[in-house]
Amino acid sequence: MGSKSKHGGEKKLKRKSEIKREASTDGDIEMKHTPSRVKKEVEEDNEQPCSSQSTNTPMVKRGDGSSRPMDARKEFVLPLEKINPQITCPICKGYFIEATTVTECLHTFCKSCLLSHFEEGHSNCPKCDIIIHQSHPSHYVSFDRTMQDIVHKLVPGLNHEETERRKDHRAARRKAAGKEEIVKEEKEDDHNTNRCYTEDDPRLSHHRGDDQVVVRLIPERGLEPVSRPVVRTSHMTTINTLKRYLSLIMWNDSSKYNQVDLFCNGELMGRDYSMRFIQITKWRHHKPGTPLALTYRPHIEF
Repeated sequence: MGSKSKHGGEKKLKRKSEIKREASTDGDIEMKHTPSRVKKEVEEDNEQPCSSQSTNTPMVKRGDGSSRPMDARKEFVLPLEKINPQITCPICKGYFIEATTVTECLHTFCKSCLLSHFEEGHSNCPKCDIIIHQSHPSHYVSFDRTMQDIVHKLVPGLNHEETERRKDHRAARRKAAGKEEIVKEEKEDDHNTNRCYTEDDPRLSHHRGDDQVVVRLIPERGLEPVSRPVVRTSHMTTINTLKRYLSLIMWNDSSKYNQVDLFCNGELMGRDYSMRFIQITKWRHHKPGTPLALTYRPHIEF
């Protein structure tokens, strides 16, 4: 019995070893063929042409230095009438000219439209009817340069057309007043320059070639007169610039410009009012050449 059981156990062990050997042989055969089959499939895929990508597709570099194909995006066209409500004045229904925004409600209008609304005795926003200020609403509006730049980019030629209309209007006023029209020959390159010294004529920098306005600054309510009360400046100079000039002369600190207010005919002038605008709207009843009289007082919070 003992020898038989021992002989039977050896047979079982031999059979198990043969099964393991067969299994390992099959595994080796399978592993030998699998990588070659995968490699062949990859090569076949690479040989097939890709219809979605062109060989001339431009590449875009990633942040890590690698590249990826640039997306072929279609051009997006937005009709202008879709955004007209955002770039047109609610009063005149035209595109913004000198876009001016109410600081209280952030509604935007043409500068002349909004100021005409105030001159009629209104102190509210023409769109939402909110009260801007009881007595000086024009002091709480600001020129919106960003909005105006957007309008000029979306509506090419608008700025040029407005400039031509203003020239025609000034010429008509001169003709009605019996004055000869003065035509100035201007070089196209002379515009929109802010260099300290231009190549051709240094006078053209910082608006030195603009029409000039003589301003007389008159102190009120305890303020001392400045050493140079008569200023000859560009007609594009704003009230804010004159306020900085006054604060620099009086306190040697231009950052204190908010401590003084400027008035014309007893009316508070907004910080973005230009000398040209004040001449046309507030000083039109005076004789031509009369210095523009502006009074300055200590600032009072209303």
